[in-house]
This record gives sequence, structure tokens and C-alpha cells, in this order.
Amino acid sequence: DALSLIFLPLIVYPLFVASGLRFEGAPDPLWIIAGQVVAFFIINDTIFYWSHRLLHTPTLFKKIHFLHHKFRYVQPISVQYAHPIENGFALLAFFAGPLIFDTHFVTLAIWVLFRFVETMDAHSGYAFPFSPSGERHAFHHMAIHSNFGSLWSPWDRLLKTDLPYRDWVEGGRVGAPKPL
Repeated sequence: DALSLIFLPLIVYPLFVASGLRFEGAPDPLWIIAGQVVAFFIINDTIFYWSHRLLHTPTLFKKIHFLHHKFRYVQPISVQYAHPIENGFALLAFFAGPLIFDTHFVTLAIWVLFRFVETMDAHSGYAFPFSPSGERHAFHHMAIHSNFGSLWSPWDRLLKTDLPYRDWVEGGRVGAPKPL
């Protein structure tokens, strides 16, 4: 969307340069890359969970987030079918970790790859056995007051916003989830 086209080159790139994104020199050791990517997931999920939950308040859902939920059943195109404000929240969650850390470009590239794969998985319409993301997010689109985080989302677990999903899984995934 237009916000992404403006946001990425005009705001994100200068922020990366100012924050010290490194292009030169050898990439960091694997343990630093792994640690940073784990931290990026935690930061991303925290921002994504709280902004996504905010978008599910009645006023913001109706004015902003409903556009994305027009897709009751997830499919790849629904990834980008969202209001520009929602995409702004998603971009903030996506780039916050790499902007906070002294990130090498290789680490950023690995992070981008992981996030793209997870986002496409979450909106693929399939429940792959190696990833909880697709099934969790598909459930979210059917029962919109559950599963606000991405990937494994410790926030959903901690705040019990995944209870309807867990009940459905423990019940043998029988029937479509009931909208809340």
C-alpha cells in the first residue's frame, strides 16, 4: 500500500543508517545473530499483540481492522489487505527490534526472511505441522476475540486470550469455532 511505499524508503532506511545498521565487515557470530533474532521475535510479538488487540476494540475494529477481517478464512492476499494505519503498526513491530540493536545487514536479512515466511504461513490457509501460526491465525479470523499475537505469542498465553483456541484444540478441533 501507499504507506509502505512511503514508510520504507523515506523513514525506515534513514532510521537504520542513523541507528548504525552495518553493511561493512563480517557478519556477527552465529550466537549473536540467533540472540538478536530471538529478541526481534519477542519485541515484534509484544508490539504486534498490543497493537492488534487495540485494533480489536469496537471503534478501531469497525474503522480500521475490519478491512483485514473481511477475509473470514485466511488466504495469502489477506496479508496485505489492511488499512494503512494497521500496516503502520505492523511495520513498527517488524522493524523495532533491528532498529534497537546494533544490527548487521545479514542479521536483518535473516529476520526479514523469518518474518515473511511466518506471515505467509499465518495467512496460507493451511495448518502445517511444523508451525502453529497458520492454524492459530485461521482460528483468529473465525473467532475474532482470540489469538492476537503472532507465532507462539507468549502474550496470548499469559493473558489467556488464546483460551477459546486451546479449548477448540483440546476438543479435537471439532466444528467451526464459535464467533465470540
